[in-house]
Amino acid sequence: MHGPPAPLVKALPATPWPLVAAPTCITFELPPEELRLLQAADAIRLGGRDAVTQRDASKPRVDSSLLPRRHGLAPPLAIGIMVRNAGAFLLDNFKELHAGILSRSVDWRVFYVENDSCDDTREILHSLEALYPGKVVGDQLALRKVDSVHMCPRRYSNCPTRIRMLAWLRQRVLDRALAWPDAQLYINVDMDYDPFDFRADHFWQMYTNVMLPCGADAVYPMNKFSPRSSRCNGPFGCDIYDYGAVIPVRLLNSSLRQQRFPIVPVTSSHSGFPMFRLASLREFNASYAEVPLAALFAASADNPRDRLDWGTIETTWISYRLPRLYAYTKFQPSYAGVLRPGVRGKVVCKHQLNQNQSQLSPVQNHSQLDKNHSRAGGDR
Repeated sequence: MHGPPAPLVKALPATPWPLVAAPTCITFELPPEELRLLQAADAIRLGGRDAVTQRDASKPRVDSSLLPRRHGLAPPLAIGIMVRNAGAFLLDNFKELHAGILSRSVDWRVFYVENDSCDDTREILHSLEALYPGKVVGDQLALRKVDSVHMCPRRYSNCPTRIRMLAWLRQRVLDRALAWPDAQLYINVDMDYDPFDFRADHFWQMYTNVMLPCGADAVYPMNKFSPRSSRCNGPFGCDIYDYGAVIPVRLLNSSLRQQRFPIVPVTSSHSGFPMFRLASLREFNASYAEVPLAALFAASADNPRDRLDWGTIETTWISYRLPRLYAYTKFQPSYAGVLRPGVRGKVVCKHQLNQNQSQLSPVQNHSQLDKNHSRAGGDR
């Protein structure tokens, strides 16, 4: 009689790394016009509350539960991931996360949601669950039978149907994190990051240099294109990836490109590796539920034509109600987007080859998705 299959990976060694909070919060001084747009946007989303007072870093909130623990380790943290046909990178990138992030916390969980994979993604997840029982936990769904990018017309990569799907999935893993009472930090990780230039020390500076001294509710990275990408043809060249999540977008012209003073106040910024204070998500009832953004875009001088091309990123919805938001421009995870052939390429399942957008019914709302998730089929 055969026993259970051997895990795909062996237990990974912990590498403690002392974390020490910076003594003060030194933010970048925005140019007058960018500051005006930021305050106008914050006044819209925070219900007229004084944005300057909300961001007053000279009086950060004292939160002892957020401070480093014994041996300089971070407080308990939860990571949320969404994966689909991720076999080419999931295992390697999990190892990178474990060595650089998970092992530097007193306790951790990885909550995932997977759907409709036709490669070895599910086998890898099962292996990680067996290797870390109770620490790697998630759902494997059947939603649709195409990648989420095929939910949109060819010209647009972030149409409302796709973004609502991604928001619903992100909320599923966030709900698991909120249900874990010990967690203090929540990091939403897009697992298709390029590990080649991943800097764990810069990631942890979001915690020591921004979240703690500035009393931040969330800290965002500065996403960039990977050198291995084949689509450095956006409005900001190869420097900036996922630019549609940044509000005010004018910050992308200069403020978010400098690193001399890397702490930059924002209304919303890059996804990829955002770090959230879980107590803030609870306090302000922040979630990935859709919120109207027309007034916010108007107040921040958003270009309607650009916004139509870029779409709305679901990160803007969870950011909407959080007062103290900062980007940290020194942490720059990179993403390839559409990859060159043969480089960590995406899997195309057989059942997708003859399926096109006309066969898809639009996603109406999250409750309909929740009701039908076991009999419809695909994301991400």
